[in-house]
Amino acid sequence: MLLLLILVSVGALSCPLHGQEGDAVPVLPQDPLRITTQATDDDEKNDELYMAFRFDRNALRAMVVPERYRTVIEEMRSEDWAVRNEASIRLERLKPGLELLFAILLKDDLDLEQRSRVLRLLTRLIAEMPRGAVGIRMNTNFNQKGVLVTAVIPGLPAEKFLKAGDLIVAIDEAPVENSEDLIAIVQSRKPGDRLSFVVARPKRNPRGMDELGADGRPVTEQLEFVIPLGSVAELDANGSVATSTRLDEVRKRKIRLVQQAFGPKPVRVRTPSVIIAEAPFIGRSPDTHPSVIWLLSRKEIADAGGDPYSDGFEKRAAKYLQDMKAAIADDDRTDAERRWHRRSLERFTSLRDSF
Repeated sequence: MLLLLILVSVGALSCPLHGQEGDAVPVLPQDPLRITTQATDDDEKNDELYMAFRFDRNALRAMVVPERYRTVIEEMRSEDWAVRNEASIRLERLKPGLELLFAILLKDDLDLEQRSRVLRLLTRLIAEMPRGAVGIRMNTNFNQKGVLVTAVIPGLPAEKFLKAGDLIVAIDEAPVENSEDLIAIVQSRKPGDRLSFVVARPKRNPRGMDELGADGRPVTEQLEFVIPLGSVAELDANGSVATSTRLDEVRKRKIRLVQQAFGPKPVRVRTPSVIIAEAPFIGRSPDTHPSVIWLLSRKEIADAGGDPYSDGFEKRAAKYLQDMKAAIADDDRTDAERRWHRRSLERFTSLRDSF
């Protein structure tokens, strides 16, 4: 415990420590850690972000943040945690849209506290965003690509546009091959969004029967409808909700994109815990490594005229070599520890070649 306290003290850590060649002298950083809070909205790198949300980057930059939002954001600078926390609650109660939160995060005058609190709300809103619904019962058409409408649900948008027998082949220019595709596209958008549906509709004769072509297959006409989405909550009331495993991946991707664009970039620094972890390995002799200690004991047996290769020598030596090489390649270990393992490996190899 006493040794640990001495190592942690700045005085002890700033004094030169003599080790083997290549060992770094552990010194605590002189300057406090500074993290930039400027938005990292690189035009080229974040094209994917704005495409994912279908936002106009220039319009967001030009957006004027209303005074009531500016007041709440400014309160997030307070030295009082209670004031900052209340400001976060008030911001959520104002029910800002995603576009407005984007516009706030694009400002360059936010400190780390402000940016983190706004970003936290944005990511939660994305994760919990209401899902859109068109209002159909459907089956995948196994004879050709597309989703077959088997019924429309009363009171939902599809009732005004689609019919049983329609084959949905594309939504917003994205091909729809199966029901998984349709669910992922529709439920990744919010209620009220307008989507373009391309459908193949069978032609009917005056008696209401499907017209057949020369090949005996139904003749269809291609139609396009722009349909405003309803809500999954309305589908749930009808017991007709279907979900897609891809939907969660879409939302995770959007959250990752906003965090990359607006979150502070991680900065690697040497912390006291890293320095403490390195200290035991600085200047440490490779002869203290367990593998080298074992091999030295086998050498003593050989020097005394005994058989050093008994008791599974080759198997154990191979295991030690494998473990040391793995330790050298382990990025989770400190540099000093990996250098010690490297010197120990060299010592082990040299010893093994000597008898």
